[in-house]
Amino acid sequence: MSFKRLILAILLTSLPAVNVFAAVPQEQDLLANAKKEKTVNLYTSMEARESRQIADVSKETQTLIRGFGRTVSRTDIAQDEISKMKVVVEEIELADRMNEITAEYDKYLQ
Repeated sequence: MSFKRLILAILLTSLPAVNVFAAVPQEQDLLANAKKEKTVNLYTSMEARESRQIADVSKETQTLIRGFGRTVSRTDIAQDEISKMKVVVEEIELADRMNEITAEYDKYLQ
């Protein structure tokens, strides 16, 4: 090892440890500050009009998918698919308890 590298290694190991992530605000802190200030700044390369158009198309598409009886990922579209749930019994022992099992699913999933 060269003398310069040895000196550099000694200097680097003698520096105090620094947590580089300590200055990065956590998600909870960001949410708490946004609620306190009642503002949220959104930085994007898209204009608000363009992003609104994309959101509208997404909602229309998800509504169409829901119309086919599928579950969608958007939270602003009503999900009543649990009541239309189709259950196929693979174990014959469970067939006698089908109503009980369906009621239990409805209780926990709604």
